[in-house]
Amino acid sequence: MFHPALSASRQAAGQYQELREAVLADWPDFFPCRAPGASPRCLTCPLFGYFVTELQARIPAMTSEGVERDLLAWSMPQQVFPYEESLLAQGLLLFRAGMSLSAVQRLSGMGQRDFLRRRLLAAGLMKGLADCTGAEQARCLALVEQGWSLIDIEDETGIVIDHLQAWLSPEQWAVAKGRKYSEHRRRYALDIYQAGADNHTIFMETGIDPQTVGEWAKELGIRRPIVVQQGRRGIDYHRKRSEAARLQAEGYGFDKIGELLVVSSDTVRRWLREIRVS
Repeated sequence: MFHPALSASRQAAGQYQELREAVLADWPDFFPCRAPGASPRCLTCPLFGYFVTELQARIPAMTSEGVERDLLAWSMPQQVFPYEESLLAQGLLLFRAGMSLSAVQRLSGMGQRDFLRRRLLAAGLMKGLADCTGAEQARCLALVEQGWSLIDIEDETGIVIDHLQAWLSPEQWAVAKGRKYSEHRRRYALDIYQAGADNHTIFMETGIDPQTVGEWAKELGIRRPIVVQQGRRGIDYHRKRSEAARLQAEGYGFDKIGELLVVSSDTVRRWLREIRVS
């Protein structure tokens, strides 16, 4: 009979392998890497960051025996400009895979957003003014009216934000440029904080300093579940993401799932989109 700790370790290893196979089953065909995590060089590769992000989206919070499991953490070292062409090529691949421009920046370590934006535009992966339809213009204007920041609109639509100036009045443009964080992103950060996301996850998913989110939460009286695993919080968060997928499979809608999990319907929609359930 195995010692309980050894049994739990074997179980965790088996679960990790199942999750890894699930991520690789959806691995983009255009990614040159077919074995993420197999080499020490992966620790400085943006595509490995994509792998970890996808794995985190699927990882259960607990083993079936109720043993807490450490959650993966990974961050790309900040890269120095000018960037190597191989790094830029990987950034373009991440964008093609559906990552937002902000997510590409975080996973690649490329802080020069304007430079990266120009490369994506030149590659035909982002849209300029002449490429936009009337419906896309209307959507961007609606997001401005809803209080979204320019960066969030760019992340959501893939339309270069500088071109929005042609669609807005000088007053609207000045207000939009002054928004550091839109209410949309602020609400999402508070949602996942309340759901139990750890600081690493908050930053990777929102780009907002976790300390800032903590200050917002304190002002609003929002508390984060205290579930600690080796100094990190996040157990409840990942459990809720998995639960959202299960509830949708049972026929529940976004609003009802949000009500049951105590998060907004927009957060539920984003979770399900990210784990390819919706």
